[in-house]
Amino acid sequence: MGLSMWSAVGTGANDAVRTLAIAPDGNLFVGGSFTNFSGVATNRVAKWNVTTAAASAVGGNGQLNGLCEVLAFSPDGKLYAGGDFTTASGNTVNRIAVWGGSDWLAMETGVSDTVYAFAWVDGQLWLGGAFLTATGGLEMSNLGIWNGSTFVKTDIDLPNTGFGGTNPIVLSLGSIGKTVYAGHYGTGAAEAGDKTTISNIGTAAAYPIVTFTGPGTLIWLENATSGDRLYFNLEAQEGEEITIDFRPQKKSITSNWRQYALQPKRGSDFGTFRLLPGSNDIIAYIAEETGDTTLHFRWQITHWSIDGGGA
Repeated sequence: MGLSMWSAVGTGANDAVRTLAIAPDGNLFVGGSFTNFSGVATNRVAKWNVTTAAASAVGGNGQLNGLCEVLAFSPDGKLYAGGDFTTASGNTVNRIAVWGGSDWLAMETGVSDTVYAFAWVDGQLWLGGAFLTATGGLEMSNLGIWNGSTFVKTDIDLPNTGFGGTNPIVLSLGSIGKTVYAGHYGTGAAEAGDKTTISNIGTAAAYPIVTFTGPGTLIWLENATSGDRLYFNLEAQEGEEITIDFRPQKKSITSNWRQYALQPKRGSDFGTFRLLPGSNDIIAYIAEETGDTTLHFRWQITHWSIDGGGA
């Protein structure tokens, strides 16, 4: 039986409520610009126990020092907050934080500007907002991913001009399965990753050698068929060749110009990336590429032998 009328939630908040999230246990979490919720000092985020009808603060030591724009629970029950705050529970977090059970914790060094929206996609937290960079100066265009280990750039650059010439902003995100929807305050054309189909005519998985020739920055490499995905921030100069070797016992990323090994970003499927038998949909995103930029796959065709091993 549904409710027949609206009712107050305690005595309400002393300032704006911007976001709501329902915890796995059914309790309500509230975020906004308020500093008091139902008579309890809460500083921009509060818990409302629906059984006892009581409010409580979420975190100590002052909680959030700025506006909370969005709250969301992960599939495993962790609470994430985004907004324009720079500290949470006294910790420097820079606009995004995760609830650790007793205090708010930083996610690396955060992002450069306000976070407005979250969406869970394939077990990863997508975030949208006004930020242009994340930890270590990683470039973003108001849209990024926390992959559970680090911030990574998505396989799209949104238009860099907002309405009236202002910076663009991602104000809302939604997802259905692996499909992501973004509400973007901006104009112009987006630049996104491209998809091509590669056919592995063998009967066993193949582990390719991929050669990336600059100029450009390799951001994203995914086999949508196998589900393997790699995150990069690999900048190649004009004429530079970066070789990504996925073969077992030979896995490496090297450059013909550099004397040190390169690495994908944390959370990448470097250990499992392969081509399945048959058609493989490969998605690659290279920023700042030119007509001289190439991404080339080569691999050895293998078949299952009678004893069950690849041959």
